[in-house]
Amino acid sequence: MTRKWIGSCVENMLYAGLWLLLLITPVLSFYIRNHSTGVFFSWSWCWHVWRVYLFFFVGFLIHNFLLAPLLVYQHRRALYLLCTTLLVVLFTWIEHVACPTETTFMLHETEISGGVFLVLMFGANDAVKMYFRARQHDVELQQLKLEAQQEEIAYLRYQINPHFLMNTLNNIHALVEIDPPRAQETIVQLSALLRHMLYEESKKTTLLSKEIDFLKSYVQLMRLRYPDEVEIQMTVPADAGSWHIPPLLFVNFVENAFKHGVSYDQKSFIHVHLGIDGDRLLFSCVNVKHPKPNPAGNGGGIGLKNVRKRLDLLYGSDYQLKIDDGDTLYRVALNIPLTMGKISNKNAEI
Repeated sequence: MTRKWIGSCVENMLYAGLWLLLLITPVLSFYIRNHSTGVFFSWSWCWHVWRVYLFFFVGFLIHNFLLAPLLVYQHRRALYLLCTTLLVVLFTWIEHVACPTETTFMLHETEISGGVFLVLMFGANDAVKMYFRARQHDVELQQLKLEAQQEEIAYLRYQINPHFLMNTLNNIHALVEIDPPRAQETIVQLSALLRHMLYEESKKTTLLSKEIDFLKSYVQLMRLRYPDEVEIQMTVPADAGSWHIPPLLFVNFVENAFKHGVSYDQKSFIHVHLGIDGDRLLFSCVNVKHPKPNPAGNGGGIGLKNVRKRLDLLYGSDYQLKIDDGDTLYRVALNIPLTMGKISNKNAEI
């Protein structure tokens, strides 16, 4: 059942209600007059009024289903004005010349002729149709905006994946010669990461527990490359429950920490933390800053820019992202809303 069909039903129900109100008007009029002036009810007069209403109802049907669409949907204004004018002239001629005794209907109180009544009725019909058309247009516009937004989010995610995959393959390349067993273990870890990216990335949201497992696998994979002297800590909620978040929101921050926060000849550490506060997820990543050359054209910083743009599209103003790029430390703090389910707020260190 489409919105367009629902809108058409509501519009037709409005017309049906108005015409039903017109049909009971003569009966109500006689009822009021009977109590105020003593005039007796006359079915013959009601039938006469209803025959006149039928005359105008036929005009309404012609205009509503044949002429109004020319103006509202096809925008053929000249043809619409010509056909409507001919219809009004035809009905006025029928009313006053061809069948004056059957169809002449003068509202003596206001002396509005049938032709003027037709024009007013057609105008009201056009106004109603334009109103429902405008509502449908707004719905379609919002749908197009939503689809464009979803396409942009998907595009940003697809930009992230090659960047992440490139760095991971570089890690494997470095291990192949110096430690083949670890290289094999790295490939297994990479397989698990790619499986997550393949099955979860196309979804709008994924379980927080799955995203945590993904980050754990990523950290474990990166640990294979660095010596034990590099301090790597990660704390996550002990119970992720049924909370959902968009997939692959944090990997760029962690990846950036490993890229710039690890040095073989200087003290290095990376601290990653995920916690829950009510219905909000708190993510932080802190690392020692070790500046490295960033030759032009290597795409440095693209991943973080994409994450920020993706957050804007997903949450609007309902998130907080703070990045403190200091002289010796690089800090990222992200606060986003969680959806679905309940979760305990206890954290466990791994």
